[in-house]
Amino acid sequence: MNNDLYNRQWFETRIRLYKEDLESSMISPSLISLSHFEEDKILRILSSMSLKEKIGQLFILDLKNRDKNLYYTEMNDDLDKYIEEFRPGGVLLFSGNIYSNQQVKNLISDLQSISGIPLFIAIDQEGGRVSRLNSNSKMDVLDIPSHEILGKLNDVDLTWQIGKIIGEELKYLGFNMNLAPVADINSNYKNPVLGDRSFSENKEVVSALVKPFVQGLQESGVCSVIKHFPGHGDTGTDPHSGEVSIDLKLTEIRNRELLPFSSGISQGAAGVITAHIKTPNIVESNGLPATLSSFFIRDILREEMEFNGLVISDSFTMAAIRDFWLSGESATIFIVAGGDIILRPSDINAAMDGILESLKNGILTNDRINKSVFRILAVKYRFGFFDDHLIPNKFDLEEGQLFLDKIMGKYENQNLNN
Repeated sequence: MNNDLYNRQWFETRIRLYKEDLESSMISPSLISLSHFEEDKILRILSSMSLKEKIGQLFILDLKNRDKNLYYTEMNDDLDKYIEEFRPGGVLLFSGNIYSNQQVKNLISDLQSISGIPLFIAIDQEGGRVSRLNSNSKMDVLDIPSHEILGKLNDVDLTWQIGKIIGEELKYLGFNMNLAPVADINSNYKNPVLGDRSFSENKEVVSALVKPFVQGLQESGVCSVIKHFPGHGDTGTDPHSGEVSIDLKLTEIRNRELLPFSSGISQGAAGVITAHIKTPNIVESNGLPATLSSFFIRDILREEMEFNGLVISDSFTMAAIRDFWLSGESATIFIVAGGDIILRPSDINAAMDGILESLKNGILTNDRINKSVFRILAVKYRFGFFDDHLIPNKFDLEEGQLFLDKIMGKYENQNLNN
């Protein structure tokens, strides 16, 4: 069957069947741990927002002029108009946005100063090869070891200290969200995505280390977002370039892949990133990738695992989504399925228009949008965004690097002795 035709038929029929069930069982935002005072304050903010502002909160955008293929590195008229037009809930910085410490601090400060509701300022700073801050030699930043090195050391206290020092550096520069740690188990050595980004091929080691990493980050005031739910470890292809699937049964996923996510959730991780992986052996997924599956997001993550934080998609610019769904469709399906924040849609105008159109025709309701926006505002409130998001703290880079050098020395000594 033609993929476009299949997707259109699914969009027009199945999505409506999901809506009623989702609305009746969606976890209420009141179940998020908030005092009555905090809840009232967030509700006042929510009630003052326009529909456009609410929809904007459902997106984290990159800072890139795609027409010119240029990353923004400083505030200018184009970037000002970009933020004003879409009013996103957050932005994600890449290597192209970063060239010096002061430049990054200035950019983030300027972004927050023009945003009515404080932005999530996100980055992938896992350590090892996925460390956006370390992409430019002019950046004076820590050299963080990879998850794999931490896994081989297998030291809970040390991993907590690594998470904390990463968070302190990010907070100093103005970031308030880190898309880390990686909670995937490296169970397939042919996996093109993970490698040294995973703590281990051992589920106990990964589960043990995800928790202190999250704790360290969040004690520093930085939201930790664990990834890639329900587990990317057993894949053999890359969602950046095409469709991805895992042949595991649900019992296998529950007994192995989900354990590190449960560990991070028990520590209060602010968010979970969903993976664009299909699970053909799980009929309840309806042939959809986990990112678009109400079974995985609502039934497993929300209800079974009792996760009340932010459900954030992996990037919708990836071929696993971009090549099979229009931007308006994928955005709507994700929100209907129980997701909160869409990361980097291929076409932001079409994605926002798709959500607006779905509100008009009843596929989505204002109540459903409000639940996600409430959850987003609650996380921002809890992490102090409305109080001190423009105030940098102090950070001792030299002391931090000396600590990391000792860790690498310990790792090298351990290798020599084995």
